[in-house]
Formats: sequence, structure tokens, C-alpha cells
Amino acid sequence: EMNPTTREILLDGEIVNLTNKEFNILHLLASNEKIVFSREIILNKIWEYDYIAETRIVDNHIKNIRKALGDYSYYISTVFGVGYKFEVK
Repeated sequence: EMNPTTREILLDGEIVNLTNKEFNILHLLASNEKIVFSREIILNKIWEYDYIAETRIVDNHIKNIRKALGDYSYYISTVFGVGYKFEVK
């Protein structure tokens, strides 16, 4: 369960702690289920300006999100050579 107003995520009744950027990335992906977002698009949407740095920063945030989601980490899929998507399987 994700509540963008309170910025809380609950999994099995437990609060999941994410940084602001991690929450925003997860919200972007979950709000657009099955749509693939490239690292560049995620950077532009989440950082809201042209982020001039290595796009692999997105990979680090995705890794942290997956770790926080634990058993539910498989909801975030890597589309090799493209980016990431959220999909409830």
C-alpha cells in the first residue's frame, strides 16, 4: 500500500522506510505499471532538471528500493538495455 499524501508505504502492515528520491522513483514506477522508464527519463522526472552525472545513480536507488521491499522486490523489473518497470505478477 502506497500513500503519496503521507508518503508512507506499508508492506504486510509494516512501514517501509525510503528516502525522498527512492519514494518518488517507486511512486513513478508504480503509478505507471508495465511502462518502462529509462534511467534518463527517471532522472529528468525525479530530479526535475537535467542531472549532469552518471545515470547509474538510478541503479543505486533501485537497489535500495528493492532491498527495502524485501520479498516484494520482484515487482521492479530490469528491462536490460532500456531501464525499469513496475509490474505486479
